Amino acid sequence: MSITAARKNWLAVLLSLIMPGLGQVYCGELIRGGCFLVFFIFSPLLLARITVMLPDYWMLPGMGAAVALALTSYVWALVDGWRLARTSGEYYQLRQYNGPVYYLALWLVGTVMILTSDQHLRDNAVEAYKIVGKSMMPAVLPGDYVLVKKPAYRNRAVKKGDIIIAVYPDDRSKALIRQIASLPGEIVTGQDGSTYSVPHGTVMVKGSSKEAIDSSTFGPLDMRDIVGRVTQIYFSWDDGTVRWARIAVLINS
Repeated sequence: MSITAARKNWLAVLLSLIMPGLGQVYCGELIRGGCFLVFFIFSPLLLARITVMLPDYWMLPGMGAAVALALTSYVWALVDGWRLARTSGEYYQLRQYNGPVYYLALWLVGTVMILTSDQHLRDNAVEAYKIVGKSMMPAVLPGDYVLVKKPAYRNRAVKKGDIIIAVYPDDRSKALIRQIASLPGEIVTGQDGSTYSVPHGTVMVKGSSKEAIDSSTFGPLDMRDIVGRVTQIYFSWDDGTVRWARIAVLINS
């Protein structure tokens, strides 16, 4: 015996708020709901991956477009779910998947997909960092929020002068921002006046302040510990004031 039950607008919207596509599933559109979820997750990811292959000045507009695309698809899913519930009528025939257990399962699958996508983005495309120290002033100031391309040098040679984010050698749970001072094979002079060649696979890094801990303290930095190359400031904040002039400033131009 088939069971009929009218779809509730508010419930369709609530399910869409919880996970894009769930509102469509609630209204009997399983494939449609899946398409909304896939588009919400993967279209911004694809746009972000394309952006990191472009010149640095595309980073801010490209990532802004990716965020806007995600928000647009999210709102679109809400509106579409509401419209489907409104037009389903009083005699909607329940599907096998119209139940809390199925909704929970779909939510879990969607959550795993979103978390995996987010981790992939941060590992292989771009990650945002807040600058808290003064080690790279005036190029980067405390309160700057920067975009970092990752991995740093897949399609670009390491260059002297690049400002990078790297793993702090003495505490690998921390990150530091420094400038590449010397490349592999170059001859450098130590604090004691002795000279040596920078080992292959490593670089020397420096800070712009005398207090900065850099290669003069911990020696050559393994290039595998370079997290990413700083590209652009996307926001800047200082003592409750937005520093508008710093937004969109290129760092490694």
